[in-house]
Amino acid sequence: METQLLQQLKQEYHELLDQHDLAQAMPLIRQAANWGDLEAQILAKNIFLHGLYHHPITHHAAVEYAQVAAMNGDASSMFDLAWLYQNGKGIIHDDQKALYWLDKAANQNEPRAMDAYGMLYMQGRIIQKDPQQAKYWFEKAYALDPNDQYAKHVKMANLLIKKLNHQN
Repeated sequence: METQLLQQLKQEYHELLDQHDLAQAMPLIRQAANWGDLEAQILAKNIFLHGLYHHPITHHAAVEYAQVAAMNGDASSMFDLAWLYQNGKGIIHDDQKALYWLDKAANQNEPRAMDAYGMLYMQGRIIQKDPQQAKYWFEKAYALDPNDQYAKHVKMANLLIKKLNHQN
């Protein structure tokens, strides 16, 4: 596939999106995604999963594009794919595949994945409960994206660790 042709295709769908014509842009986005363009794969995933451009959420289509974008190394898509597997949206629920993709995303510095990993350790869901590991992942998420949610999770882990230390 020629780079110039792909660039023309991308320019055309961006112009259509600027004109708020998702119906005309979508086949071009899909074509670019199918030609292996990561930007188009991520865009298609976000359109189907997050309702970008007011498109109805379509989980089975989101899975298709999340998978290819995740396999092409996009950490955000890895996180989204983990969420889809964990919640059985558009795909059969599979905790092990969810954990696989969550681990890959967290290890590529995706803060939402790190936070979700911390929650799994905190709750003992899918993996063995471990407040120290929860704290580790919460702190990593907070270091990359210092927001209130991640700060609260760090505090929550510290409180649980303190409580467990007093019980021993």
